[in-house]
Amino acid sequence: MKQHSISFFAASLRDDLPTLDLHDITTLNTAEDMLEHALFSFSSRNESACRIIHGIGSGVMKERVHAILEKNPLVEDFQLSSDGGSTLVLLSSIR
Repeated sequence: MKQHSISFFAASLRDDLPTLDLHDITTLNTAEDMLEHALFSFSSRNESACRIIHGIGSGVMKERVHAILEKNPLVEDFQLSSDGGSTLVLLSSIR
Protein backbone atom coordinates (compact mmCIF):
# COMPACT_ATOMS: atom_id res chain seq x y z
CA MET A 1 0.00 0.00 0.00
CA LYS A 2 2.91 2.37 0.65
CA GLN A 3 4.03 1.96 -2.97
CA HIS A 4 0.60 3.12 -4.14
CA SER A 5 0.87 6.20 -1.92
CA ILE A 6 4.14 7.10 -3.62
CA SER A 7 2.62 6.43 -7.05
CA PHE A 8 -0.41 8.61 -6.30
CA PHE A 9 1.86 11.42 -5.09
CA ALA A 10 4.10 11.18 -8.16
CA ALA A 11 1.09 11.17 -10.50
CA SER A 12 -0.43 14.20 -8.78
CA LEU A 13 2.73 16.19 -9.56
CA ARG A 14 2.59 15.53 -13.31
CA ASP A 15 1.58 18.45 -15.52
CA ASP A 16 0.99 16.08 -18.44
CA LEU A 17 -1.25 13.57 -16.64
CA PRO A 18 -3.82 12.16 -19.11
CA THR A 19 -7.24 13.42 -18.10
CA LEU A 20 -10.83 12.60 -18.95
CA ASP A 21 -13.38 15.29 -18.08
CA LEU A 22 -16.86 13.85 -17.49
CA HIS A 23 -18.33 16.58 -15.32
CA ASP A 24 -20.41 18.11 -18.14
CA ILE A 25 -21.69 14.77 -19.47
CA THR A 26 -25.38 14.44 -18.69
CA THR A 27 -26.03 10.76 -19.37
CA LEU A 28 -24.39 8.11 -17.24
CA ASN A 29 -24.27 5.58 -20.09
CA THR A 30 -22.31 8.02 -22.26
CA ALA A 31 -19.94 8.75 -19.37
CA GLU A 32 -19.46 5.02 -18.75
CA ASP A 33 -18.60 4.40 -22.43
CA MET A 34 -16.18 7.33 -22.46
CA LEU A 35 -14.50 6.14 -19.26
CA GLU A 36 -14.04 2.56 -20.48
CA HIS A 37 -12.60 3.82 -23.78
CA ALA A 38 -10.25 6.26 -22.03
CA LEU A 39 -8.96 3.64 -19.58
CA PHE A 40 -8.16 1.30 -22.47
CA SER A 41 -6.56 4.09 -24.48
CA PHE A 42 -4.42 5.39 -21.61
CA SER A 43 -3.33 1.89 -20.62
CA SER A 44 -2.50 0.87 -24.20
CA ARG A 45 -0.24 3.95 -24.40
CA ASN A 46 1.54 2.62 -21.29
CA GLU A 47 0.39 5.49 -19.11
CA SER A 48 0.88 4.66 -15.44
CA ALA A 49 -1.88 6.95 -14.17
CA CYS A 50 -4.69 9.26 -15.23
CA ARG A 51 -7.17 11.70 -13.74
CA ILE A 52 -10.93 11.41 -14.13
CA ILE A 53 -12.84 14.64 -13.53
CA HIS A 54 -16.37 13.80 -12.41
CA GLY A 55 -17.24 17.01 -10.59
CA ILE A 56 -18.68 17.37 -7.12
CA GLY A 57 -22.41 17.92 -7.70
CA SER A 58 -24.75 15.37 -6.18
CA GLY A 59 -22.15 12.61 -6.31
CA VAL A 60 -23.99 10.41 -8.82
CA MET A 61 -21.26 10.67 -11.47
CA LYS A 62 -18.52 10.05 -8.89
CA GLU A 63 -20.30 6.94 -7.63
CA ARG A 64 -20.69 5.58 -11.17
CA VAL A 65 -17.04 6.32 -12.01
CA HIS A 66 -15.85 4.59 -8.84
CA ALA A 67 -18.09 1.57 -9.50
CA ILE A 68 -16.55 1.19 -12.97
CA LEU A 69 -13.01 1.66 -11.66
CA GLU A 70 -13.55 -1.06 -9.03
CA LYS A 71 -14.44 -3.61 -11.73
CA ASN A 72 -12.05 -2.64 -14.51
CA PRO A 73 -9.02 -4.98 -14.74
CA LEU A 74 -6.85 -2.14 -16.12
CA VAL A 75 -7.17 -0.25 -12.83
CA GLU A 76 -4.66 -1.03 -10.10
CA ASP A 77 -6.04 1.47 -7.60
CA PHE A 78 -7.78 4.84 -7.41
CA GLN A 79 -8.03 7.72 -4.97
CA LEU A 80 -10.46 10.62 -4.67
CA SER A 81 -8.81 14.05 -4.91
CA SER A 82 -8.75 16.28 -1.85
CA ASP A 83 -11.38 18.61 -3.37
CA GLY A 84 -13.67 15.69 -4.26
CA GLY A 85 -14.08 16.72 -7.89
CA SER A 86 -11.75 14.21 -9.51
CA THR A 87 -10.19 10.81 -9.01
CA LEU A 88 -6.59 9.80 -9.60
CA VAL A 89 -6.28 6.34 -11.16
CA LEU A 90 -3.24 4.03 -11.21
CA LEU A 91 -3.26 1.89 -14.34
CA SER A 92 -1.94 -1.54 -15.22
CA SER A 93 -0.28 -1.91 -18.58
CA ILE A 94 -1.89 -4.08 -21.23
CA ARG A 95 0.12 -7.25 -21.64
